[in-house]
Formats: sequence, structure tokens, C-alpha cells
Amino acid sequence: MPSSPFRVLPKYVLTLVLQVRWTRVPDLIEKRRVFMKGGWAYVPGKEQSSIIFREFDVQLEQAMEVRLSLYPPPLASLIT
Repeated sequence: MPSSPFRVLPKYVLTLVLQVRWTRVPDLIEKRRVFMKGGWAYVPGKEQSSIIFREFDVQLEQAMEVRLSLYPPPLASLIT
């Protein structure tokens, strides 16, 4: 019997998952996009961008707060 050029893939293909504390991905938990067990959330590869975007947002906000603390207050607040 000749072999087919097409390959049959299993129904569930293994994906890379990331184990994080459940508090880091509340948006994914709300949407039921992660597996939860023992206080850990297991995030599949296609959902990991959510973690990256959230971390970027946190670091950007912290950097902006530091930067604003270096500048003196506006003159309008000194007059009143």
C-alpha cells in the first residue's frame, strides 16, 4: 500500500504551556482560557501574549510615575 502524502494529526496536539500564579492572569481566568490547579494557572501558547501585554503596561506605568516625580510641580499649583 503506498503511503499518503497527507499526514493525519491527532485531535489534540501538544502545546507549550506556561505555569504562572493565578493572580497574574485574571482576564484569562474570567474568559476560561486557562487550566487551573492548586493556585497555578497553566496558560497555553496562544494566550501568553496577554501576560506580556499586562507586564508591559505595569512597567510603563511605573516608569511614568518615576519620570513624573523628577519634574517639579506646575506653577499653577504653587499659586493657589
